[in-house]
Amino acid sequence: EAVRSFAMKQYQRGNFVVIGGDWNLRLAKTEFPHQTEDKYLFWVHDLPDDAFPSDWKIVADPNVPSVRTVHQAYIPGDNYVTIIDGFITSPNVEVVAVETINLNFAHSDHHPVKAHFRTINKTN
Repeated sequence: EAVRSFAMKQYQRGNFVVIGGDWNLRLAKTEFPHQTEDKYLFWVHDLPDDAFPSDWKIVADPNVPSVRTVHQAYIPGDNYVTIIDGFITSPNVEVVAVETINLNFAHSDHHPVKAHFRTINKTN
């Protein structure tokens, strides 16, 4: 709620808002193949639909997972993977591109996500 409140105030002031990070909430409703038992998925919850106004954008690469379970070493197709890393943008920000860099979880239980944004100048 604190992040949302801060973001809303900034947008109301005319600022361009891009919030990025590990949300610890699923940003994209995708299902990647896995064999992970349900007992290891206690942490998986979706970002609520009403977390931000409907004209705000959730920005995530739907093709590459950004996080994996840590109950075992990474085994593709075995570990549960999903998307919890990404960005949320205000309506005055255009998403040019977003990409999750697939490193096969070699260095972490997360993959890096990069994005390119540009401002939208509305003239009346």
